Amino acid sequence: NTMNRLPFILVTLIILPFILGCQQEIEPEIFFNENEFSISSAGGEFSVPFTSNVPLTVSISEDWVTEIVSKSTSETYYFKVDFNPEYDSRSCNITFSHSESGYKQDVKLTQSQQDAIFAAKSQYSLDYKEQVFTLPLSTNVDISVTTSADWISLITTKGLVSKDIQFQISENNSKKTREAVIEIISGNLIQ
Repeated sequence: NTMNRLPFILVTLIILPFILGCQQEIEPEIFFNENEFSISSAGGEFSVPFTSNVPLTVSISEDWVTEIVSKSTSETYYFKVDFNPEYDSRSCNITFSHSESGYKQDVKLTQSQQDAIFAAKSQYSLDYKEQVFTLPLSTNVDISVTTSADWISLITTKGLVSKDIQFQISENNSKKTREAVIEIISGNLIQ
């Protein structure tokens, strides 16, 4: 019995290395729909959809971005982004790689800044004379300005570099105290 099986075993041992050696290595085919993402300063979740015929690993350059492993699949990776408390935007590289082939693809995430408008003071007292009033302002967003009184007018200049805003205050001929509100607006921010 063993002698009858010996030729089969020998043929198998001779042919098997050729069969295994002839298998081609899988060429990675990886495609990302996008390689740049943006998210608001509030943070939250975002996903990176892709197609791939090989398994990928993920590395993240910043600790304010984490993978949500429980949601990630073989076609979409999910990430959580923390709130950005800074007044500047920030960015993070997420690297997808396949170690056997050496394939690497970076996906860039940009998170917007915390929008801010700060006036030096919230209330000013001026005398009754006509004058130019300068409101010092710190902001990292484009702004618009409104006033609640017709005796205050915004002075606009081209190429204004500083964020000091000037208003023309008309003379108060009645000598009665008058009040007005000046609003500095950018999107949902009001100062």
